[in-house]
Amino acid sequence: MREVRPSWDTGRCACDNSAHLNMSNFTAHHSSYFIWVTRLELVVNGVLSPFIIVLTIFTNSLVCAVLLRRHMRSKTNSILVAMAVADTLTGTCPLPSYLRFYTWTLIQRQSLIPDPVHVPYAWCSFYFSSIDFLPTMFHTTSIWLTVCLAVQRYICVSRLQPSTALAAGRQTGVIVLIVAVYVAGALSQICRFFEYRFVLKLFRLRLAI
Repeated sequence: MREVRPSWDTGRCACDNSAHLNMSNFTAHHSSYFIWVTRLELVVNGVLSPFIIVLTIFTNSLVCAVLLRRHMRSKTNSILVAMAVADTLTGTCPLPSYLRFYTWTLIQRQSLIPDPVHVPYAWCSFYFSSIDFLPTMFHTTSIWLTVCLAVQRYICVSRLQPSTALAAGRQTGVIVLIVAVYVAGALSQICRFFEYRFVLKLFRLRLAI
């Protein structure tokens, strides 16, 4: 387990001069974080990624709405819907952090100055989970569902039966398969949620009068 402390040489997180000021000895307590960003990260995460994610949510919603119609239901389409959901969640998870720490920063600064972006201490766990751990988990699930779809199509062809006949019928087995893939995708990444332990440290700085 890696310990993330609010220190200026923590890599991408560092402490911010927040909050408490003791006027008796003019010392400030530092207890929050910065994200070191580049101009490219501000543009990609603050402008392009939110646009692509919203577009993906819209298009995948249409895919699910069509494939879930009664006359469209089949084993193949069930896997396609599960893939669309996994892909949507891959983009939806980091969207709040992108909007909060990149898009909002661009709106406030009105420029691409690559200054550190402030992250409150309470947001640290959510930030790392939303931009890294959860998207990786759902992306892994989507890849495994793609493999399952390829195997299912191979079975349809190899049995020399019409695809529609084999793809239709009871879908209990394919639903169990989809749930199992989602669970396996979650278990494959669950250890990553324990990689970091966020520790609140207070630093004292003397202020010049």
